[in-house]
Amino acid sequence: MAFKMFALALVLAAALTVGSAHEIDDKSFSILENHIKSLKAEGLHEKEEVPEELRGEKMTVENLHKFFSSEAQVKVVHHETGEELVNTWSAVEQAAEPEGAELKKVQTSRKLLQGADFETIVRTGKEVWQFLEDNKPVKNVDVTAQVSAIPKACQNDWMSMAGFKSHTSYDVVWQWVNGFKTVVVELKYSWVFKSEGTCSSDGKTAGSYIRDAGVVAKSSKCAWGYTCNAEGKAFAPYNTGSHASPIAALDLQVNLEHSNILTDKGQTCRVTVQGDGKGRSVSCDSYPYFNLRY
Repeated sequence: MAFKMFALALVLAAALTVGSAHEIDDKSFSILENHIKSLKAEGLHEKEEVPEELRGEKMTVENLHKFFSSEAQVKVVHHETGEELVNTWSAVEQAAEPEGAELKKVQTSRKLLQGADFETIVRTGKEVWQFLEDNKPVKNVDVTAQVSAIPKACQNDWMSMAGFKSHTSYDVVWQWVNGFKTVVVELKYSWVFKSEGTCSSDGKTAGSYIRDAGVVAKSSKCAWGYTCNAEGKAFAPYNTGSHASPIAALDLQVNLEHSNILTDKGQTCRVTVQGDGKGRSVSCDSYPYFNLRY
């Protein structure tokens, strides 16, 4: 099957910092010192699950601070070959949010409330789904939530819809690397959707609609001492086309949050996919408004 692939052109310079004793503020020093005392009192600092760089006599305030100090980096890799793609793009187009885009969404949504049949686009499927909860992958982590943006006329009759084409993005890899240059948190995911589906009702065929859109989590990592949670979310659909030729659009978002005894961090990315097969980044932490590449 031929895939029309798109990728988030993410460029994020990762400045990896190495913690040292003089960089630790008094509050952090006290938290780390007390944590180490607690671990040693129960002999937990020598357990096999403790990372090698912290185990036993290596469990010091300086090393623990270094382990819990992390910086983010983002990679885009081919979803089949694993080849990293960011560096192969000689010219990354930075696309600002189109002027009046949010207003258009509001006006279009109001217009849809007055329409029917082909114009009234409804969302089916889950609105929010978890794929990493308390460090553990949720069952069926590799299966996307099936979110669709279809016309009311065909809402209860999938057999009257046809022409859908599948799309999958390149894999996006979020990583946090600590002072030991170890990846302590990682989430690898891709965006998927089917587009260009038409609806046939009352002798008419119209529209370009979306089905089975969402985020597929490929793999994840959450190191010792970290707590991680990740979820996908689908927002209300809207029409980017006309009354006569509706084009469904759906905003999708992925969130990753992680914490340790010192910090709470996270990453969010939101994209728009459309019934005509197009897609683009709406807002992503640290790298705003990059185009989706086809």
